[in-house]
Amino acid sequence: MKFDSIQVFRAIAANAVVLSHLLGIEGKYGKGFVVLPDWIGQAGPAGVHFFFVISGCVMVFASRGVKWSDFMLSRMIRIYPIYWFYTSIFILVIVLAPQYVSFGLPSPASILKSYLLWPDSSAPLLTVGWSLIFEMYFYMVLTLALALAVPLRLAIVLWTGLTILIVLLSPQGTPLIMLISSPLTFEFIAGAMVGFVVLHGYVSYRRTALVAGVASLVVGFIRYVSYALPNDASLITVVSLAIPFSLILYAGLSFECVRRWPKSSWMVLLGDASYSTYLSHSLVLTVAGRIFLYAPISGWAAEATFVLLSVVAANLVGILSYIWLERPSLKLCRTLLNAPTRTGAVTP
Repeated sequence: MKFDSIQVFRAIAANAVVLSHLLGIEGKYGKGFVVLPDWIGQAGPAGVHFFFVISGCVMVFASRGVKWSDFMLSRMIRIYPIYWFYTSIFILVIVLAPQYVSFGLPSPASILKSYLLWPDSSAPLLTVGWSLIFEMYFYMVLTLALALAVPLRLAIVLWTGLTILIVLLSPQGTPLIMLISSPLTFEFIAGAMVGFVVLHGYVSYRRTALVAGVASLVVGFIRYVSYALPNDASLITVVSLAIPFSLILYAGLSFECVRRWPKSSWMVLLGDASYSTYLSHSLVLTVAGRIFLYAPISGWAAEATFVLLSVVAANLVGILSYIWLERPSLKLCRTLLNAPTRTGAVTP
């Protein structure tokens, strides 16, 4: 099962992250003519919020009728190989060209936790891996539900209640406790609810959901930009973004279910490549920034061209990575491990 609308939304979310990080690159390597507005800095984190909602929905589709072991194996194959590749590249940069990074090689324990996507007191070596730590947590919860033969809807209800209790208690402690107690879990749960609704054929409110989703997103994003700290994951931010993203996701899936979703093959391709784009874009933007720094051009037009070409380059590298690295590694791992391919069709 593969929805084009999901891939389009993934492409939008990934490019929100790209633009957010490009703002920092422009500020560091630009030549005084900043093109991107400051609020773009909040777009990237908002894109990750959208990713979590999409992921919850996709996992409802992907977990139907599969064994818990096959589900978890497919998730690991989907997440780890290409992530390990880009993490290893970053380690090589730290070792071979330390002048280009702001910190040294961390301890072996931290490196191992980065590769395993295990919660740590510091961010993973590949910084964007912080969101993948949440993804692996989400997958482990669903795997446990499948292993215990708990109906998925009941499991989501129980998980929601437990998460509400934990969030209200606001426990402090280890990175693992902080992960489990994060309100970001509600975004995954919201996406799962969208998945249940669509699977049961309730797709008649798509126009209302789209209007309400866009309107509430504008309000929520204004509040987010005006009052939230960078990378804020508080309950109020989660609620103000998860609700509109869920409505928009529901609207997109509903329109597609009744065959009223516009075809856009290039956006679908960008969505297919969005995971590779997400993992590789920081390296691409850093290289682009350094090239622009030493280029004998300046001015507003040059800066705007740099921004445009950087976005194009980030997406192009993502597409090439998807075609040459991500897809072949998925195929190889599935062959070597005799893993099912069903859950690979729609992925976060």
